[in-house]
Amino acid sequence: MEPNPPSSNSQEPDHQDRREAPRTRRQVRAMVTDGDGKEPPVTAWVTDCSLGGLCLSVKREVPPDTVLSVRPASAPPGVPWVQVRVKSQRSLEGNWELGCQFVRTPSYSVVLMFS
Repeated sequence: MEPNPPSSNSQEPDHQDRREAPRTRRQVRAMVTDGDGKEPPVTAWVTDCSLGGLCLSVKREVPPDTVLSVRPASAPPGVPWVQVRVKSQRSLEGNWELGCQFVRTPSYSVVLMFS
């Protein structure tokens, strides 16, 4: 069962966001599996993204420090899975929001697919 799409409608970066890598907020459907890619992928939503990481909305709790592999659901076949490390989690509207950091920063073109 896939998580409900987040309710935020903002697609523009927050102009008050002064981070080194500003976040874009948008809902992008993604596929998520374990760090080794051995488990069947499940659907998730990327709710914001920056060059440092992304926020995932998923149906189940995932403990901090867990490594996951994530890929945009609409990505062409050659786009690689990207590893992220869960840094934080919180329950929100029946889903879990996972604050994740890229294990290795992917190419800018791949990051754009998440935002």
